[in-house]
Amino acid sequence: MNRRQFLTAGSTGCLAGLAGCTALDLPIPGSGHPFADSMVGVRVEDRGTTSHDVDANAREVLDFWATESSQYVDFDIGFDIVAEQPDIVLAYVDSSEDCSGVENYSSDVLGCAPLIRPENRISRPVTAYVVAAERPFGSIRTTAKHEIGHILGLGHDDEPKSIMSDQPADRIPLYEIRVDSWETVVAGYEQAAAAAQRLNAGINAWIGESYDTAVTEFGAAKTGFVAARSEFETARERTGDLEAEPPLETVDLPTLREGFESQYNRMTAARDVAATMAEASEAAADDDRSTAQRLASEANERLGEFHAITAPESRTFAVALGLVQGVDREDTGMTVGDGDI
Repeated sequence: MNRRQFLTAGSTGCLAGLAGCTALDLPIPGSGHPFADSMVGVRVEDRGTTSHDVDANAREVLDFWATESSQYVDFDIGFDIVAEQPDIVLAYVDSSEDCSGVENYSSDVLGCAPLIRPENRISRPVTAYVVAAERPFGSIRTTAKHEIGHILGLGHDDEPKSIMSDQPADRIPLYEIRVDSWETVVAGYEQAAAAAQRLNAGINAWIGESYDTAVTEFGAAKTGFVAARSEFETARERTGDLEAEPPLETVDLPTLREGFESQYNRMTAARDVAATMAEASEAAADDDRSTAQRLASEANERLGEFHAITAPESRTFAVALGLVQGVDREDTGMTVGDGDI
């Protein structure tokens, strides 16, 4: 997987080249931008299951453009929240399916809206779709600002870059730190999954009384879990680099910290299971049955503790880092048998 390429969805509306962010085919000339110097009616629609207050989100977005429009689009505009006969519908949704009809559609799209240029006429209402779901409030707001910017005539090369650019580094504060954190998380999950395979192989060898093989497999599992734990520990420590004043609303630090702590503790428990079973296998190979059984019992207790710790999916971290709405990669997720060894 090319992780950096995957992450280019970022927190704004569209990927480079997507028709959801290119001009509509509106060839009929008018008399300037259809919304220039006017009060525009906007209906906010919550079409998804997000726990966020989409009305509050929309008000912040519209207040921003009402204040900044003259600077960035060279005309004044005002917005009025309406229930009937809107000029614009700002729809908050759970997925990008409503954007599926645009050219070069991708499931990584986080929103879409027509890019309306001056001298175009439009059919009203114009609809902007914003994927909300459980993305951070600030990320949703940035996407909504991006899509309204398109409606007002701004493209990806226009200011403000922090909103309109299709380059993640332009629009996502501390982008490189977020990407490094995500890649560290992915490495941790991949190492944990490989270690789990060796642990399960060791369990099978133990059950089959192939104790020398079990020693090798449990030893490899222990090494893998130690490496995975180190990755999660590094990612956990780097959350401090994402602290800012004012706080970054596109980063969910509590979720990150809770997830990293959970994975660190899981890897610690898994390491202990593998290490203890390696000792048990050595004892069994030496025909020291009592020691082997005692150690196996200790390993089972630790295995129970491992299974009692909630395992967050890797996509949880991507969302909390404010990079994407979710991860399209297959979650490697470590699977360890839940029965006794």
